[in-house]
Amino acid sequence: MADIFLSYAREDVDRASRLALALESRGWSVWWDRHIPHGQDFNAHIQQQLDDARCIVVLWSKASVTSSFVRDEAAEGLNGRLVPLLLENVKQPLGFRQLHAADLCDWNDETLHDEFGRLLDSITSLVAPRSAPVTDIDVWLGFSHLDNVELAEGHHGWVSNLRRVLETRLSQLLGRPALVAMAPSPGGSESILETEVHGIRRAVCFVAVVSPRFSTSDWALRELKEFVRSANAQGGVALENRSRLFKVLKTPVPAEQTPVLLQGLLGYEFFKVDPESGRVLELDDVFGPEAQRLFLLKVDDLAHDIASTVEHYRQTTAPPDV
Repeated sequence: MADIFLSYAREDVDRASRLALALESRGWSVWWDRHIPHGQDFNAHIQQQLDDARCIVVLWSKASVTSSFVRDEAAEGLNGRLVPLLLENVKQPLGFRQLHAADLCDWNDETLHDEFGRLLDSITSLVAPRSAPVTDIDVWLGFSHLDNVELAEGHHGWVSNLRRVLETRLSQLLGRPALVAMAPSPGGSESILETEVHGIRRAVCFVAVVSPRFSTSDWALRELKEFVRSANAQGGVALENRSRLFKVLKTPVPAEQTPVLLQGLLGYEFFKVDPESGRVLELDDVFGPEAQRLFLLKVDDLAHDIASTVEHYRQTTAPPDV
């Protein structure tokens, strides 16, 4: 049984998705029609979710005020469970105009938005959040899968090696088993994407392995944007002076070719440049003991900074009283 049922028009699916994420990040369970199991009777399943939900949030827009389905779903909440909001400056349908609606016409995932805050208060009056945001993954690694292809037989891919060493060093610094997660394969079906999105939302930090390919990878950029969206819904990408975003430079990338979301960050350079030839050497054990030693030193720097952010996040993010 979900705490909140979201009713919206199909044309507003992007904004409904952002709202669902923002509410989930604050401890509520949210049902919307992307969650209908395969093989279920569509109408019967929706009716069951409407019956069980303790709060029905309806998203009024130009599309939804003319939708008979949305009006029917909203009517189910007229027994005291309905919380209406405006995505656009429209009149609520007849039968709903006596209810004050939160004005989210200009809401863009901001945490400190007055009307969004009042919306949260209205929902809380009906159903209290169950828990704090679930962030049981310490780090999500975002990368282009081309950068994880093994250079030599018997060696780990570069990103896999980074994950293994970073997870070990983080565990040592945190004094507990750390969890560093990453996508197992490039691209895939919508069901794979949904699984990865769920993992990204559970991560405290995001490490972007930047390379020429990363900057043009739709999949990698999609992961980065999803983390930033989730972090903003949870209070922000920055915690005081600690960023939850980290930039690993596997190879030099011109600043203008770096994703905009990463351009303000200092990078951890996992390469060295020969001063005479200008040739770039990536720090990889396939290039010998010295390259491996420098790689480990860089991972240690990265791990210390991530550990500081993770510890601060977990100390300052406490479950709400329920």
